[in-house]
Amino acid sequence: MSTAVDELAEHGRGVVTVEAVTDRWGWVPLADRPGKTVWFECDAKAAAQREVNGERRERDGC
Repeated sequence: MSTAVDELAEHGRGVVTVEAVTDRWGWVPLADRPGKTVWFECDAKAAAQREVNGERRERDGC
């Protein structure tokens, strides 16, 4: 997927953002008008742990 966008554009970043923050996503065209519905899924992670730059760390309250 190309991530090149016009920095001043008022649209065009949505799918890039969805891809960056979700585990799975897709889209379905609307049947009755132009446009699409985007769906996404995020895997649940343990509340006490998080991953930062590929390293597992204990939650520090943030």
